[in-house]
Amino acid sequence: MLREELKFARFIIRLQQIFASGLKNGFITHLQLKGILQESELKEQNIDIAFNVPTNFYELRESQRMEGKIGNFTNLASQESMSPSYLQKKLLSWSEIDIKANREFLRNDKAFKWELAQIEAMGPNWQSQMEAQASAAAGPAGAEGGAPGGAPPSGGGGGGGGGMPPPFTGGEAATGGEEAPPPEPAAA
Repeated sequence: MLREELKFARFIIRLQQIFASGLKNGFITHLQLKGILQESELKEQNIDIAFNVPTNFYELRESQRMEGKIGNFTNLASQESMSPSYLQKKLLSWSEIDIKANREFLRNDKAFKWELAQIEAMGPNWQSQMEAQASAAAGPAGAEGGAPGGAPPSGGGGGGGGGMPPPFTGGEAATGGEEAPPPEPAAA
């Protein structure tokens, strides 16, 4: 079916070129008979007629190409021996700016999901609750050396800084800037 569609699209393009040539010749003859061609000093090479190509076929074909590229990327990226950044560059033809922008968008998506989880857990005023918890944790330690209120000391939850994420901004990569994003934390 795809081969037949391709042949039909090429046939339509050839017909459009023939029809455009006939229209151009008729238009030039009309201008010559009216004397407009000589008055305006137009030349035949200055007049061009072009039709739109059959876009539905080309859009379909481009979509199929992208599906193939993404399928190859997904299969190869699942292997530990292949770097996703390298595959984005080679298979998807992304530039360094595209790769950095993608990383920045992934960071923003994770920050947004974290914020939604906080809203679901603590309600709409979760920020003030987090600040109150952070200020209570910064107060004097209890007799056992733990956090106030008998809570165990916070040694392992990660995140630090009272659990607040960095400000929610797009950064340079999201806007197409040339600056590199901040270095990612080292994996343990």
